[in-house]
Amino acid sequence: MTRPLLLFLILAFAYAAALSLRGVGFLPATAAYLFLSGVLLGRFERRRIAIVAVFAVGAAIMLDLVFRTIFKLDLT
Repeated sequence: MTRPLLLFLILAFAYAAALSLRGVGFLPATAAYLFLSGVLLGRFERRRIAIVAVFAVGAAIMLDLVFRTIFKLDLT
């Protein structure tokens, strides 16, 4: 198993554990997971990391809104 794949799997399990143990809320956990996944899966460039950060926060907010408004689930 390659190192990035192993790190990605560890990150996915850590995300699932954080959500299931309610140690961290959905919004910050999702933003962190998306950001770290994006950084892990691509090249380490300053501009790209900034774009990944903006995407991670925006996507986490959008997912939170979708779960709260469409599915009527409060994932805090």
